[in-house]
Amino acid sequence: MARIKPLRTDTDGQCGWKPYADYYHAAHETVLPVALAELSQSLTEYTLAFARLPGDAYSLVALMGLRPGENLFVNQAGMWCARYVPAQLRSYPFILAKKPDDAGQSLVCFDHDSGLYRREPDMTAGEQRFFDAEGKPQPFFDQVIGFLKARQNNLVLTQRGVDAIVEHDLLLPWLLPAAAEGEEPLRGFYRFNEEKFNSLDADTLQTLRNANALTVAFAQLFSMPRIAVLLQMAKARATHKPISEADIESIFGETDDTLDFNFL
Repeated sequence: MARIKPLRTDTDGQCGWKPYADYYHAAHETVLPVALAELSQSLTEYTLAFARLPGDAYSLVALMGLRPGENLFVNQAGMWCARYVPAQLRSYPFILAKKPDDAGQSLVCFDHDSGLYRREPDMTAGEQRFFDAEGKPQPFFDQVIGFLKARQNNLVLTQRGVDAIVEHDLLLPWLLPAAAEGEEPLRGFYRFNEEKFNSLDADTLQTLRNANALTVAFAQLFSMPRIAVLLQMAKARATHKPISEADIESIFGETDDTLDFNFL
């Protein structure tokens, strides 16, 4: 289990971190949560789906691979193979966690298993301290705090939309394609039920709109053809063949008429 610890001036006042230089820390993340504010970038890069969580809860996620523990967007050099990097990864190794004794308050924490924590940061090597001499957050750390809080608020709005979709029974099980012939596909994912949506009355549509559910639903729906990119990337990885932007564009090119939506 990751060692997630709060950052405090009394224990971390002289400490700092080394900014990450690669995305190896995400190499086994098969799904990543997605928030409303990043939907416009995400739906053009990733396949979005609703993941079923324990307790019959659901979350909007971006699929990073088609096998458990696989992230096709992290290459062998640890670089990210897409134009948009999901917000959760851009805040790494900082995490916003709820205070155990106060559900309304959050703490900015650091993943000490990241190997990036520094007791005595070397500024000449690009390492940075969390706090200044007066115990105030350094400018970069202040930006991290603002980013984490804004994202957390946005995730709450996103979840409100997801919950409204679930409440109105607008999800269908989605049988994803297997990464390779003979393999078991990922399970526990759902898609938006457009057919049922088209039969809803005006009052229900208004309720969904007010909860941001329509934005969430149609972002997921419009992203679904990107599953073809994941399949192409899975095949390329299996043969150790790098996939280029041109390869991805060819999947959706004007000459391509082979997309099969039977898996939807």
